Amino acid sequence: GIRTMSSRDAGYNPIEYHNGTVWPHDTAIVAEGLRRYGFRDDANRLAWALLEAAEAFEYRLPEVFAGYDRDATTVAVEYPTASRPQAWAAAAPLLAIRTILGLDAEDGRMTSDPSLPPDIARLRLLPGGGGERRETDRETSGHGRSRTGRRALPRPARPTLTRASRP
Repeated sequence: GIRTMSSRDAGYNPIEYHNGTVWPHDTAIVAEGLRRYGFRDDANRLAWALLEAAEAFEYRLPEVFAGYDRDATTVAVEYPTASRPQAWAAAAPLLAIRTILGLDAEDGRMTSDPSLPPDIARLRLLPGGGGERRETDRETSGHGRSRTGRRALPRPARPTLTRASRP
């Protein structure tokens, strides 16, 4: 995730509330901003890292977690006094999924321009209330991108993710 302070700064402390922790909602917002400015690989890397952190916290993200380097720990480290779950942290994975799917509203319609991170083998949009189902996978869409570009989706959808198999 995105830390509140760089590990290169003198005041950095990975378990200091404003001086090095990771705030899930900030990370999700940064990932979506990167996507909107065309940095899809960076956006996906952040979005996927956030989903991995959610898994480490049993899908009950805290308001913040420790900002240790991934090389230093194998899992996200809980901040001792963080609220968990926490409202805006709970919304962060939804924005991360939106980022991966490239979901936008354009002219009153929802559109999708998916770009799958390497760890996601298949992603399905399941329609709410009987609309058309959409599926994107790495084999058929070339690095997870839709060949036809943005697609209009008929109804709100809920995503399901399938992890890529590891060698």
